[in-house]
Amino acid sequence: MTAAPGAVCHAAVLDQARTRLLLVRCGGQWALPAVTVDGPWFETGQVAEALRAQTGTDVFLQRCLLGDDNLAPAPERLYAGQALDRPAETADRRWFDLTDLPSLPGAPSDAPRVVRAWIAGDLGGQDWERPDWLDEVTAFLTARLGHDPGRPRQLRTWPRSSVWRVRLLSPLIFKASPAVFADEGTVGDTLARLFPGSFPAVLGHDPDRRWVLMEELAGRPLTDCPLPQWQTALESFAALQIEAVGLRDELLRAGCPDLGISRLRKWTAELLGPAGPVDSGKVAGLSPGEASALMSRSGGFDRAWRRLAAFGVPETLEHGDFRPGHIVVDRDTPRFFDLSDAAVSHPFFSAVTLLDFEPVPGTAQQADDLRASYLRPWAAAYPHADVEAAFEAARPLAVLHAALVRWFRLLPAVTPREKWEFMVL
Repeated sequence: MTAAPGAVCHAAVLDQARTRLLLVRCGGQWALPAVTVDGPWFETGQVAEALRAQTGTDVFLQRCLLGDDNLAPAPERLYAGQALDRPAETADRRWFDLTDLPSLPGAPSDAPRVVRAWIAGDLGGQDWERPDWLDEVTAFLTARLGHDPGRPRQLRTWPRSSVWRVRLLSPLIFKASPAVFADEGTVGDTLARLFPGSFPAVLGHDPDRRWVLMEELAGRPLTDCPLPQWQTALESFAALQIEAVGLRDELLRAGCPDLGISRLRKWTAELLGPAGPVDSGKVAGLSPGEASALMSRSGGFDRAWRRLAAFGVPETLEHGDFRPGHIVVDRDTPRFFDLSDAAVSHPFFSAVTLLDFEPVPGTAQQADDLRASYLRPWAAAYPHADVEAAFEAARPLAVLHAALVRWFRLLPAVTPREKWEFMVL
């Protein structure tokens, strides 16, 4: 069967000085390298591999300039980045000075302007968009490992992170993040120490640069596992959260943000109150009627928060992005990763994310069984709390919780902000 065609990915590949652009001969004309790749726009690793096969050079894709639409996948994209080698010119590959570019057939018409604006720094951006950034990463890896591990391989680069695989006998993952996630390395190291085997071991981190070097977890993604292993994963995470109740202060010291119900109530009032973001029309995509309806429910939301707190389920570790793709099963043991959004909050938001907003195998009855697997350890640990009712109360509030965290924590950290405001709705 022939796969459905993917997106056409054009690449503005620059030298490190950012004065020349690599073009390839296409149909007798010089053009930007272009490859057709399946998958979302932020999976830049597969695009880089395809470009390597076409151009004969390793390419670091630092930014998707056009086609990074999160709601409607674009059929065409424009990436910008740099060549990591210095390929010699051939009859089919040539460097052109940016001041003397030919027309670029097939590329988006806005490509030259957008690329020049990116080079000039007019589009904002993250640290990894600097020309010398990867050289700094290589020095960091060499210092931490005691030897040069060779050039890492790009897996993903987008406004939330740049993730690379360090190819050793036991592969490692290097991750860079925006300032809002500065404590991910410390949090990850603390959790790996407190819960050996449940989280990736951290081999090194640099909080000032928001860099983390950690083991790449081996095992089978939960998405590929049968239902019993989903039950085990949910039970294991519940048990871990229960144990973490007594470690709350240590998690906060490590850098887990306190996103408990008190903070969420305050944020709700700020978001929906008079002259707040909703009232002043700052939340894109909301009609005046929708904004008015939301504001009228502010008091009801506050009562719902207080009701959830009254069930007596304690605040503890909340994963923040608890999806089956962030869980692997290694010899029947579930392991959890991607801790960027980890916080101290109401624990049930983690399970609600997985059970209500992710594809779950089996029937509706089996989905109920998964919920029961998660709640069983909680019922045993807190027999006087109605955990079933608390879970039901957490379900609608999980949506508001996600919107609040994204508005107050994540949106200020990503560029361009307007392309990410959809997360709040």
